[in-house]
Order: sequence, then C-alpha cells, then structure tokens
Amino acid sequence: MTSRVVLDRAVADRDEAIRAAGELLVADGCVPASYVAGMLAREQLMSTFVGKGIAIPHGLEPDMSTVVHAGVSVVRLKAPVRWNDSGDEVRFVCGIAATAEEHMSVLAALAEVLDDEASLERLGTTSDPAEVVQILDPA
Repeated sequence: MTSRVVLDRAVADRDEAIRAAGELLVADGCVPASYVAGMLAREQLMSTFVGKGIAIPHGLEPDMSTVVHAGVSVVRLKAPVRWNDSGDEVRFVCGIAATAEEHMSVLAALAEVLDDEASLERLGTTSDPAEVVQILDPA
C-alpha cells in the first residue's frame, strides 16, 4: 500500500527515522499510536539493523497484541543515519506491524526480498511508491 511508503525523507537521527516508519503504520490503521513507543523501546534493547543499510524496527512482544492488522512501512532516507553504537548506517527503514503469530513470517518474507541485490537497487533508485510496494509484495 503506497500510503505506507515515503521516499527520500530527511531525518535527524535513528529515533526520528523509527518514528517516521511507525507513524505510517499508525496513519494506515495497522497499529495504535502507542506501538511507536514500543518500536523505540525495542531498539534500546537490541538493534534492528540487519545489514546492507537496512533496519527493520518493530514493537516489543506486548505491543504485538495491539496490532490491528499486519503491515510494513518503508521509509527511504534522504541520507543515511547512524543506527547503533557500532556505527552502522541505515538508509532503508522497514517498520513492521505484526502479531506474535505473524511476526516471523513477515520478517522472513521481507528479509528474502531485501537480500536480493537487484531488488535493493530498484528500491534505492525508484521515485514511485507503487514500485516499492510491488518489489516488497510481488504477489
């Protein structure tokens, strides 16, 4: 759904990037506003950086019970931001809203797409949110 995609968003830091991804999920009715606080809290416990300039922030387990419907948001950052104490930088923030039962399958499907170099190249260059949706959910 293109309403959950923002391309070339300028943010000051990791937390602003997480809020941007979370707010898209809230605006589309996937989660209540409180879920975003859970995404930020989750990041404090363990980095959601997965490599290749990608982070996949999501809520804590108790937040998963508040998910209205599963969804993924994508925020492609205008410039990479430092994500963790290791100095890793992120340009793609993929926010996840999923129940505990759905969580692993959503993560696995997203990770498979993001592991494909051709898909990553397209995600990094497209100016069309609909193409982002098509890349992430080709079905």
